[in-house]
Order: sequence, then structure tokens, then C-alpha cells
Amino acid sequence: MHRSLALLFLGTMLGFNLPNLHGQTLPGGRDFSLPRAEVSLAYSPTEANAPPGHCGCFFMNGLSAEGNFRTYRAYTTVVDVTATHTGNIQNTNQPFSMFMVTAGERLNFRFGHQRQDGFDTYYKVKPFVQGLAGFAHGFDSAFPDKAGFIQPTANSLALLVGVGLDIKYRRHLSFRAIQADYGYTRLPNLAGNDQNLFRISSGITIHLR
Repeated sequence: MHRSLALLFLGTMLGFNLPNLHGQTLPGGRDFSLPRAEVSLAYSPTEANAPPGHCGCFFMNGLSAEGNFRTYRAYTTVVDVTATHTGNIQNTNQPFSMFMVTAGERLNFRFGHQRQDGFDTYYKVKPFVQGLAGFAHGFDSAFPDKAGFIQPTANSLALLVGVGLDIKYRRHLSFRAIQADYGYTRLPNLAGNDQNLFRISSGITIHLR
């Protein structure tokens, strides 16, 4: 008797909760706590190697823009475009400008109170790590080629590895509190053709649901 009543009660409760359980089911491989796409705009000052004969580094002002697209679970695909410039490399009166385009994968983490709205879940804090690869175009400067001639432009491989933190402000807007990236390029400089970059960014992120 007691067993029959218990089974009846369990069956009734499951019947009432089936719509709720169905509503919380998410398709495999998709994480609906992440927007379908994001666009970020940031101020990105960058420090880079000094030219040959100098042991210090030089500072460049910069702006960056990125598109961030939901791909698989907590992973998103990122396309980053950065432009930097300095009018005087380490007191040499030599200007330098660089345009860098990279793309790769980002792993996102979500923390803070979440609110469920249909299939969308909203978080307050989103740290992330990323790795990107692409190309760098240097111009408005002097780049020695293999024959020893000075060219005004040059191209090279570009790599970016970094971490960042977005803080939610509104449903469609977050602040990029900080992003720190290590970069690597190989523009000609008669000193191994290696450049190490350190980029710090801060700006806004617009969520496209």
C-alpha cells in the first residue's frame, strides 16, 4: 500500500516537472550562456623591443577591435585587428606603425549570479584565455631587406597569447576591465628579426544575441 502511494506520488511529481526539465535541455556542443557574437573596441597601448643598439623598449599607442563568435561549448573563435604607432623609437626620431591581424580560439569562464531567460543565461564576470596567430604589417619606418636595402614597409608572422576579464554592465554591454597579451613578430631589424610585444587593453564589449 505504502509502496503504491509512493510510486503514484513520484509519477505525479515527474509529470508536473517534465515541461521544466525539457525547457532546461540544451543541445550538445553549444553553450547558451555565451552570446552568439561579440564586438569589442579597446585602447591597446603596446610595449615592444628597442631597435638594434638599444637595450630598452619603446612604447606605442594603439587601438584594437575584435569579433568573437560562439563555436563549441565554452570556446569561441576570435578575430583581432590592432593598429599601433609611435613617432619616435627610443629617441631615434624614427617613427614606426604596425597593423596586426590575428585569429584563433578563446576559452571562456563565467562567474557570478546568473539569470535564466529561455535558452540564454547571463553571467556577471567572464575571464578568458586565448591564443591567436596571423600577420603583422609594419610601415612608416625603415626595414632592412636581405640585400641590405632599406624598405618603408615589411610583413611578418604575428602571434598573440593572453588573458582578459569582461564585467557585465547591461544585457548587451560589458566592460573589458583588462586584457594582457604577449605578442611576437619577425619584422626585419638587423638584430635577429625578433620582436617581443606586451599589450594591455581596456574598453567595451557589445553582445549580439
